[in-house]
Amino acid sequence: MADLVPSELRGTAYGLFNGAIGVVAFPASLLAGLLWDWYGPPAPFLAGGVLALVAAVEMLAIDPQMRR
Repeated sequence: MADLVPSELRGTAYGLFNGAIGVVAFPASLLAGLLWDWYGPPAPFLAGGVLALVAAVEMLAIDPQMRR
């Protein structure tokens, strides 16, 4: 982050960056908690694994050079 913004805006950039991560992390945590409640402890881990696999396949489809 420090290299992407002017020095006088670093604090603002870090604040916005971490705020965005917090906003995105909340629904993910909520979904994981609901899966845990509804289906038990393995459910959020299985869902995370499936989503990671889907993301990896999509990344390979987008950039075939990543296969090397």
